[in-house]
Amino acid sequence: MRDMARLMATVIIWIGFVGLTVSALTSPTGAIANANGAAIVGMMAVMAAAALAVTYAVWHGGFGSSQDTEALAQARARLKQKRRGRRVEDLIESLEDDEIYELEALLLAQHRDEHLSGEQ
Repeated sequence: MRDMARLMATVIIWIGFVGLTVSALTSPTGAIANANGAAIVGMMAVMAAAALAVTYAVWHGGFGSSQDTEALAQARARLKQKRRGRRVEDLIESLEDDEIYELEALLLAQHRDEHLSGEQ
């Protein structure tokens, strides 16, 4: 879904570029009517570079530094960890009393086995 939004943004950007180019080149009045060929090519190159830069920003998450990317990755990891902890809580809350006692006994036995194997 995220790629679809990026694709739509890209299409809008480039349709805007083409629209501006066509309207500028077909305008009988204004500054473009009196410009020479080099000025027109330069203006189109600047507009194309701007469209390319905005397209890059859409597909690569802006022009932020790698620190921004690392901070975003750390925030996602913290959120994932928080969700994981909540899932465990929900699972424990959904257990019957008998199942909780069985789980507790299993964990105690496992802890006891690890403790005994560590002493040897």
